[in-house]
Amino acid sequence: TGTVSSSPAGISCPSTCSANYNSGTLVALTATPTQGSTFAGWSGACTGTGSCSVTMSQARAVTATFTAAVVQFALTVSEAGTGTGTVSSAPAGISCPSTCSANYNSGTLVALTATPTSGSTFAGWTGACSGTGSCSVTMSQARAVTATFTAPVVQFALTVSEAGTGTGTVSSSPAGISCPSICSANYNSGTIVALTATPTQGATFAGWTGACSGTGSCSVTMSQARAVTATFNTTTAVQFALTVTEVGTGTGFVSSIPAGLICPYNCSAKFPSGTVVTLTLTPGLGGTFAGWSGACTGMGSCTVTMKEARAVTATFTKRQ
Repeated sequence: TGTVSSSPAGISCPSTCSANYNSGTLVALTATPTQGSTFAGWSGACTGTGSCSVTMSQARAVTATFTAAVVQFALTVSEAGTGTGTVSSAPAGISCPSTCSANYNSGTLVALTATPTSGSTFAGWTGACSGTGSCSVTMSQARAVTATFTAPVVQFALTVSEAGTGTGTVSSSPAGISCPSICSANYNSGTIVALTATPTQGATFAGWTGACSGTGSCSVTMSQARAVTATFNTTTAVQFALTVTEVGTGTGFVSSIPAGLICPYNCSAKFPSGTVVTLTLTPGLGGTFAGWSGACTGMGSCTVTMKEARAVTATFTKRQ
């Protein structure tokens, strides 16, 4: 829009757009655009965008063209989520993550397309669009759209072992490990797992080895499979009895390493917790060894770890 005035006076368009002038009068027209418009030029009795002067030797007609300034609004795209992808626009302008904002003329319909990269999926739009379908935005104002891409969850195993002469429990935060019942669990990549060691009565916590060390707290970041060992030791010399019984039609001798047992004379002895006791045997005259039963089985060697009271039976038979 705009106004056109004349000199001599008479024309004041758009209010008064026609006037009569004496023949031979030179009429100068002036075009003044309003705010937000520009003067695009004359046509008819005048042309171009310069001054317009008309000599009234006949009836004359002049057209003044005004154009509105182009109004633009910004469209801004953001990307979110654990995955990656690209967002492009039609008409062109947006190519995110490289170019994530562009200006469009008022009224333009902009279509956005989300393309996930390999290993990711498109989870949906938020903001000026929603859902997982197409996204079309009419630019009647500044607009913002977020495209969310997700990556598949990667998990790694955390394995806890217990060692030493004592006993205890190891628990985790987040939950998953409750050793010795459950000593392995899977956690999402990047998860920080805090392990807590609690010795049972009569034992002490001696320290961590593996993915943690020392006797303090143990926190493991699961960027790969991890293994941790918690060592518990007894605070007192706990002992357990190992008892050997001889049966069968024959005779023989059973002795122990470390010393303590020599059956049939001394068939029971106590050993400190955790001691590995090896039993050896010698059949009596005219007899043969028929096998172990109890804490050992079969005909081979007999080795017993003393974490509780144990009982072993040795069978001897007479030779035929």
